[in-house]
Amino acid sequence: MNKIILSGNLAADVRVGTVNEKTQVINGTLMVDNSYTKDGQRVEQSMAYPFAYFVDTGKTGVAPHLTKGRTITIEGSLQRPEGNLASNGKTYHDVQVRVDEIELGRKPHAQEAAERAANAAATA
Repeated sequence: MNKIILSGNLAADVRVGTVNEKTQVINGTLMVDNSYTKDGQRVEQSMAYPFAYFVDTGKTGVAPHLTKGRTITIEGSLQRPEGNLASNGKTYHDVQVRVDEIELGRKPHAQEAAERAANAAATA
């Protein structure tokens, strides 16, 4: 079974691309905090997980909500896209998450504050 569930914050706004006339892809990077204890000290470490979310053309409605700092949970599988040919002539393969589901979490604090201020001004 190849299944992964990750929760973290978006490293940057996602990018939307076109695969073909029927399919678009939402690409991004999810930063996940990992911590462990080494020699009695807590060590904090963030890991980056690139992801690809394939959708029918025109169904990228979630993309505007996927902004830098936003907390999300993704569920999907690990895949290895075509390798990248490096300048040394070797081919390197990265692993990415092919997303089946995205769950939106908290917005970045600055974005929440700006929306509250805009709502307050609109109701005043």
